[in-house]
Amino acid sequence: MKTLTKRRIVLLAFVVLLTALSTVVFTYQHKIWSVTGQSALHFAKLKWAEGQKQEAMELWLYGIGRTVRDSINRERAYSIVRRSDRFLAEGNLSEALDACHEAEQIYNEEGEITYHCMMVEARIFGNAAPTS
Repeated sequence: MKTLTKRRIVLLAFVVLLTALSTVVFTYQHKIWSVTGQSALHFAKLKWAEGQKQEAMELWLYGIGRTVRDSINRERAYSIVRRSDRFLAEGNLSEALDACHEAEQIYNEEGEITYHCMMVEARIFGNAAPTS
């Protein structure tokens, strides 16, 4: 009975480790690191080179965790942006703008969603569209 429980724990730990590793590999291959995650990983690399292994590991774990959180929030925000675009196409202007601002509160790294909301406002109010 105890052997079966230990096997389950080892199997669960292996699955969690494999899932975390595959998430890291996927994120690295598709270059979806957040800016904050990239910075933390860069500093971790520097700390490792300086011989500060524990601080480097802490920064590495923070960078990975931050990237995972940002990836989840980014996907959530962009699904709301797509909903905002559907509202806009249907002529539901206030709902489109509200949804856009909701997405802006969830994730807005580098101001991309703010710019999108400005474009929605320009379309709603007939102002000249901002240029990049």
